[in-house]
This record gives sequence, structure tokens and C-alpha cells, in this order.
Amino acid sequence: MIDLDKYINNSIRIKLFGKEFDILEPTIAMNMEMAKIEEDLSEENLHEKRLEAGLLLLNHNKQGKEFTREELSALPFEALTRVTAEIALLRLKADQNPNSVSRSPAEK
Repeated sequence: MIDLDKYINNSIRIKLFGKEFDILEPTIAMNMEMAKIEEDLSEENLHEKRLEAGLLLLNHNKQGKEFTREELSALPFEALTRVTAEIALLRLKADQNPNSVSRSPAEK
């Protein structure tokens, strides 16, 4: 049996503003929204686009915390870049699940 709840509940723990949050793996809809956010990415709008992406990803958490633009704007650029990259790695980690009965990740 494939337990899809393991994918739905896949998360990473972060500490931000002195509190811990479990950031969930992005949904398909969120990945589609990320593509829209980044479709016109340029050097001029990089910071604004990173902020939009960060809000989308970080607000998808088990605690139900809604981060604001002002809160995320207070973070160093590299901190937001790092957490965005780590969230993106959740999908890769799920594809490499050692409990999978698939012979290769391409078969999933």
C-alpha cells in the first residue's frame, strides 16, 4: 500500500523569530503557483520574487502561522534563499524514499 499521507505530512522544521515551525512539502498547486511567480524573474525583481515565493512556501506550515511580507522582509536574502531551497529538496527526499517498492524513482 502506498501511504500518501506520508507525502502530505512531509515537512522540515525551521526556527524563525524564536519559534519552531514545520514547513510542509509544497502541493502541486503550489508548484504551479511558484512557476507563475518565477516566470518573469529578472535581476531587477529578484528580491520581490524571492519574497513572494517565501511567503507561499513558509505559510504552508503545520502550525497555521501566516507570515507577513514585513516579517520575511526582515530576513537576510540568503536566509530566505536557503529555506526556499531546503523546501524544494523535500520532493527529492520523498522520491528517494527507501521504503518505496518502485525499482527506480522514474517509475513513480
